This record gives sequence, structure tokens and C-alpha cells, in this order.
Amino acid sequence: MIKIGDENIGLTIKDIRKSRGYSLAKLSDLTGLSVGYLSNVERNKNSPTVSSLRKIVDALDITVPDLFNNDCSKRKHLKKSERKEIIRSKKEGIKYELLTTDICKEMEPLLLTVKPGASSGEEQHQHEGEEFGFIIQGELTYYVGDDKYHLQAGDSIYHKASDFHSYKNEGNITSISLWVVTPPSF
Repeated sequence: MIKIGDENIGLTIKDIRKSRGYSLAKLSDLTGLSVGYLSNVERNKNSPTVSSLRKIVDALDITVPDLFNNDCSKRKHLKKSERKEIIRSKKEGIKYELLTTDICKEMEPLLLTVKPGASSGEEQHQHEGEEFGFIIQGELTYYVGDDKYHLQAGDSIYHKASDFHSYKNEGNITSISLWVVTPPSF
């Protein structure tokens, strides 16, 4: 099930799609994703890859943060137990955790956990802004356009988020990395 905190993202996507007057077929045309796949996402039967989720929010002319209630907090401290899980796909072996109390900031710090063999998807994605990544544990193969970077614990990468990019854990242990994105895109 796709959840951000306690939010039901599939239902939210469906509500936004309907508010735009889009049928599933129209959203399928706009995203290049099949009607069946989109229907399963809306019913929380499928968890979309990062690439698929970006296609959906782009087609709906929203951002990922628009998918959940967005009360801006004045809190400066966040305990580990209070982190919001942004995207989790057990099948995909990927988990993003928001490392701040809210997304009403100018940068977005995320903890990315990627199990061995898991990836962001077959297609590279892009968005506005810049990204910085720091590998805490394991390794991550990171692609920016045609360039391939084999990042290991202690390595970092910085790039324009408008460059097509993707990642895959080709190692034998779970990769954990810190990412800072500006402006917030999740």
C-alpha cells in the first residue's frame, strides 16, 4: 500500500484525477502507464516506482507533497520514531523517509534505503532543482544521463535534478543514503 505517513495516496490520486475531469484512459495517455496499472495504484494494489509516480504527478500538474495534508510545522526537531515514510514499495525494496517535520521548507532532506537489486525503475526521471546524495552504508550505482557512478559508503554526488537520473543497488547489502533536494520534490 502506498502511504505517506497515514495518508492513502491511491485514493488521493483518484480524487485529484476526477477533479481534473480525467478518466483513467486520459491519465494513461498522459503518463504512458496502462489503465490497469493506474487503477491498481488508485486502489493501493500496486506501489508505483519513483519514475511512475513522477509521471502521475506531472500529468495531474501537482507535486508529490500535494498528495497529502501539508500543515507547515514550526518544529525544528524530529525524532527517528516520528519520521514520515514518503514512498515504500516492499516489492521494489525501496524506502524514502522525510528527515524534517514537514515539507514547507526550501530543501528536502531524505533518507533512502535500497535493498540489493532494487532500483528507481527502468526509466530515468528528472525534476526541477538540484540533488545532493551521501552514501552512509553499502553502495549505490547512480546514473546521470549516460554517466554511471559507483558510489560507496562515504561517497557523495551533486547534480542538477533536471538531468535525467536513476539508481540501482548492485551490491550485496542494503544501501542507506542521505539525500537533500531543492526545491522539495517529494
